[in-house]
Amino acid sequence: MNLMTIKRFKNELIILIALIFTLFAFGYKLSAKGYVQEEQTDIQKSIMDVSKVAELKKLWGNKNIANMVDTFKTIVNETKIKSFEKRSKKVVAKYQDLSVKELNKITNQLLKTPLQITSLEIKESSKEKFTMELTCKW
Repeated sequence: MNLMTIKRFKNELIILIALIFTLFAFGYKLSAKGYVQEEQTDIQKSIMDVSKVAELKKLWGNKNIANMVDTFKTIVNETKIKSFEKRSKKVVAKYQDLSVKELNKITNQLLKTPLQITSLEIKESSKEKFTMELTCKW
């Protein structure tokens, strides 16, 4: 191309370059907008996770859990409690000759109390009588 042709189409070249620049700017704007939206959703998810952790910390860090564990002694008669040990943030309980209703009461109380069940063993000792061993920590 010679210089005369370039000078002749100078305005058209400027418009073409401006149009290409506009298209690149528009594409960048769309990609930046998508990135910002992804970051916003990630931040909102992180905030929700932090609030859930704070709620769980209140529940699991409750100092009244040790008092709640004492209810496992009173659910059934003392004659049916084989052993009950409450150590630092851990409880080991063994029950014997439990009826179905008593077993359900203990299980329901266990599910209501915020404890981490380490082991739970239920055996049928005789007809309609059960033996239960549980270890939990908090």
